[in-house]
Amino acid sequence: AGFLYIPLIPVQILWMNLITDGLPAMALGMDPPEKDIMDRKATKSKERILSGRRLLLIFWQGMILTFGALFIYFTGPVFFNTHDLVHDTEIFQTCVFTTLVLTQLLHTYNFRFENSGIFRKNIFENKYLNLAVVVSILLQVGIIYIPWLQDIFKTAPLNAYQWLFVIAGSVIPVLIINFINEIIYKRKRIRQGSSPDNI
Repeated sequence: AGFLYIPLIPVQILWMNLITDGLPAMALGMDPPEKDIMDRKATKSKERILSGRRLLLIFWQGMILTFGALFIYFTGPVFFNTHDLVHDTEIFQTCVFTTLVLTQLLHTYNFRFENSGIFRKNIFENKYLNLAVVVSILLQVGIIYIPWLQDIFKTAPLNAYQWLFVIAGSVIPVLIINFINEIIYKRKRIRQGSSPDNI
């Protein structure tokens, strides 16, 4: 039977904020402008940075990203339970922790192409972002498998079966957000009187 547990410990939260908001954020700052940037409506001078639309965007995307981690939180004790309380708790926490990290790293591409969708020819055009994501993932893998880092972050090595759940919990929310973004983008183009481009 499953049991309730603390999904993240403080040092994991600090690491997650560092790894997901550090290198990828700097890489996004070097992102080349999109080709249709001059065709977009200018932002009103009095419009707030966190407008109502932006706050709604943060809310619904945040909820979808959270669902992936919640899925891992509740399925972990069901599928990964070996009845070793300490070891199992570290496994469950590592799964939730890694799911949140991977989800946010992959969501960087949704954020980059929020006006159209990520499945396009130049998805990997920003080489700095690609490098930032790869390095961040490798760092996350490192704290899962390097013994002295395991002691610091209270992580446990994951097997292939557990990684399958983690990857599913990370990728599916990102794809759902991308799908919704594409629908919003196409409807916006239709309202503007032009058909969506095949990018």
